[in-house]
Amino acid sequence: MMNLTTVFTDRPIRRLYLINFVFYLTIFGFFRVILIYMADKWNMLAHESGVYYSYYSAMSLVASLFIAGPLLKRIPLKTAAIATALLAGVVMCLVVVPQSKYFLWITAGPCCLIATLTLASCATLLSNAVTPERQGSVMGNNQALQVGAEAAGALAGGLLAAVMTTLPLVTFGILLIVGGLMLL
Repeated sequence: MMNLTTVFTDRPIRRLYLINFVFYLTIFGFFRVILIYMADKWNMLAHESGVYYSYYSAMSLVASLFIAGPLLKRIPLKTAAIATALLAGVVMCLVVVPQSKYFLWITAGPCCLIATLTLASCATLLSNAVTPERQGSVMGNNQALQVGAEAAGALAGGLLAAVMTTLPLVTFGILLIVGGLMLL
């Protein structure tokens, strides 16, 4: 817990901690509320939403295993983080536009893929911002932020969905864009 206070006091990297928190809040929040959206908007039962959610997970797996490494070797890390955050934020907002559940295959699926690239690039930015001796504690703090952001995203997303089913997806998309712009 004492080490976690450096999230606020470590001036050279606290902005990256904040940006990572925003990314975790929005992306993991998206993963929590997309199920609410599918149930409320499209009346999907568990077996149908499970098929969609499996596809979203597969898209994240593909991004992690096959795209992140090659992409981050070709494009500067900061550029990749900004571009993927902005693109994922826009696509996240677009998830609610189509008037058929079948469009979730071409909106939410790619959103998951792109958002996974955002997570990989920004976490790597944070790791690269410190010396190898500090990476363990810094990445441990980052993991703690991720857990807190996941919980906060589920809570905020649920509260926003209680107001309007589409509200958390659009809100998280906009916050993701703001997080990307914070890297500029």
